[in-house]
Amino acid sequence: MPPAKKPPARRRRPPVAIASAADGAALVLLLGQLDGKLESHIEAVQADRAEREADRAAAAQYRHDVRNQLQVLDRKIDAVGDHAGRIKALETSAADFKAFRNKLAGAVLVLGAFWSLGLAYLKDWLLKKVT
Repeated sequence: MPPAKKPPARRRRPPVAIASAADGAALVLLLGQLDGKLESHIEAVQADRAEREADRAAAAQYRHDVRNQLQVLDRKIDAVGDHAGRIKALETSAADFKAFRNKLAGAVLVLGAFWSLGLAYLKDWLLKKVT
């Protein structure tokens, strides 16, 4: 297998001589414009880096806060796990009390209705006896 051929070397052009002072002034002006653009691009890149760094620091602080909150919640869950039986008993007794309260309220309403009917009947009966 023959060795790979290297591409021919690029020929560089010889530098062109500045023909006049006007061309030199134009070249200086062009270099000044390029320098100004380069400086503005460098400032923009530095501003972007500073903004990314500030965002990264804010995100790191947020992650740190979230981790702390999760640790606090884990400790609270562990504390609840120790008292799960007591909490279940309290929930059961609260549900039983609510059921008893609702039944009692219904009974009081029924008793009140019968009481008012009984009083009305008693009133009518007494009025008939008196007249």
